[in-house]
Amino acid sequence: MLFRCQNCGTEFKADSRKVPNPNVKFRCIKCKVGFLVHVREKGEVSDAATAGKTTQTAARTSSTAAPAGPAQARLTLTKVKDLPSLPFVATKVMELTSSPNTTMKQMEEVILKDPALATKVLRYSNSALYGRAGQISSLTDALVLLGFSTVKTIVIASSVKSMHSSRSQGYLAAGKNMWVHSVETAIAARLFARLVDKKQMEETFVAGLLHDIGKSIIESRLPGTGQQMMSLLKDSDETLEEIERKTLGIAHSELGAVVCKKWNFPELLEKAILYHHDPSKSKKDSNLAHIVALADAISYHLALNPAERQDDATRVQEMPSCNILGIDSKSLAWVIEETQTAVERDKKIFDM
Repeated sequence: MLFRCQNCGTEFKADSRKVPNPNVKFRCIKCKVGFLVHVREKGEVSDAATAGKTTQTAARTSSTAAPAGPAQARLTLTKVKDLPSLPFVATKVMELTSSPNTTMKQMEEVILKDPALATKVLRYSNSALYGRAGQISSLTDALVLLGFSTVKTIVIASSVKSMHSSRSQGYLAAGKNMWVHSVETAIAARLFARLVDKKQMEETFVAGLLHDIGKSIIESRLPGTGQQMMSLLKDSDETLEEIERKTLGIAHSELGAVVCKKWNFPELLEKAILYHHDPSKSKKDSNLAHIVALADAISYHLALNPAERQDDATRVQEMPSCNILGIDSKSLAWVIEETQTAVERDKKIFDM
């Protein structure tokens, strides 16, 4: 059985045979303030009566694995309670960064509650992306040198890594797994923001990182579906999103926007993910959607061999987003080169 502290978020495993009544409250042995709450794990039954409904449960599982149709698939994919949640620490960090009264000590104490996450934050802080390689040796250094906003981005990046189906071979982006594609897109997006709007550099990185999170959710909830979608795409004149809507009742971009809403991310971020395949549909504050669309194209561009890249660079340059954002051929070449350099330097840091 799994229990989580309401105060510090620490999780504890317990033998169900030794906890006859999971509703009894126990004080957390780590923070000694909050109480432990029983968290229902996947496949766990609440009591003997529920356990007796094996046949019904099996039927539901079968339905999840092979939806009867688009309506059923959409229902399976969009159940809010079944969508992934940000870890407690990441949620708390977002709350702290939204308050002007947050102190460095408060932020550091929250991140240190998750030692594994704290370690990742330090690793990411020393990436070429932030130009601080080897300079940051503690969370205090990270907070001082990078600032709360950047550290929040790094915490989110560290938290969502496990949500991407990096081992899945269903949805592939130019032969890359979804995590590699997402990191490349995030890096390129941040570089575009340096040219277009430096104030949005952190938002663009997060948007790039999460733009295809809907694909990972589809693959995790409906295993094998990603491969099916890609197979249908090969023999169709329709776009991937059109095929997804026809088959699943929802496109991966729409599902990604649903997740952003659940995580209480800004509407600007939600719209960028929703419209990253057609940023012209984003009627308000569309720059972020255009940046993600271009960054996504850069990741596909980097998968090509040198002989193919010249023609593809022309294709990217002719995208409406380049004209709207004022990205000329020289700027585009700079983003492509810098993205490739950053990815090569930071492969190990980002677990690519």
